[in-house]
Order: sequence, then structure tokens, then C-alpha cells
Amino acid sequence: MNPPKSDNAKVKKRTFRTAAAGHISVELYSNSGFAPLKNLKYRIIVSRDRVLEGTTDDQGHVHHDSVPIGEYSMELEGYDGSFKIPSLPIGVDREPIRVPGYMLFQEDSRCNEPEDDSDYDDEILLGDLDDHAMATESQTSDDEDPTDG
Repeated sequence: MNPPKSDNAKVKKRTFRTAAAGHISVELYSNSGFAPLKNLKYRIIVSRDRVLEGTTDDQGHVHHDSVPIGEYSMELEGYDGSFKIPSLPIGVDREPIRVPGYMLFQEDSRCNEPEDDSDYDDEILLGDLDDHAMATESQTSDDEDPTDG
């Protein structure tokens, strides 16, 4: 049984401060801003006790609900170090994020250079370039009709 309540009883109200509810909803892009960083593993450090992990989707999208509004450090597969991402208020949709310095090529990659250049018969050597340009100009001037002017 509960003891009877007196009219003079003081009721203590406790207020708890909680961080505003938000979510992480970002689309990650390479340094250029054009290529989505898709299918990459990531870690988001929310607090010492809470780390969010996952893989970006086919559009480089990352989404996590129930994250207090603020900025958090994110680590991304293939990226040295971390960068900041925001947690957004409920109702605010995706935030595009360019990952600074994240390039989508290898430094030693080559652009389809042929192994053997013997297939190139119409090659103009740099020394011959001026002679070729002058021959083209004189041929054009010889073809012009002097009565057109």
C-alpha cells in the first residue's frame, strides 16, 4: 500500500539534458566531387563507447539513425587519417561530402599506353612538327582563290 500523500509534499522534478536527435545521412564523393565512393568500409567514431561501422552503398551513401546532432570523425577504407561528417536534424536529407585528397586512381597507372609503337606509321617527330605546320599553311594559301578577297 502507498502511504497517503499530503498536500504539502514537495515534488522534485529532474530534468535530463539529452542531445538533440539526429541522423547521419551523407553521400561520399572523391576529391573531384564527381565519383561516388561506393562499396567502401568505414568507421564513424560517435563516442568512446560507440563506433558505427558499415560499407557505403552503390552511390557512396551512409545512413545511421539515432545519432546526436554534431560532427563526428569518419575513417574510410583507402584513406589515410579521418575527416569530419555531420549528423543532421530529423527531416534534413542527405549531405554530399567531398573527401579531401581521396583520388580514384593509382599513381603508377598509365592511360592505355601501347607496349609496342611499331603500329604507328604516320608518326610525326617533334623536330618535323614545324615543317609539317608550315607545309600545311602554304598548301592552304596556295588553294585560296585570289579573286575572293
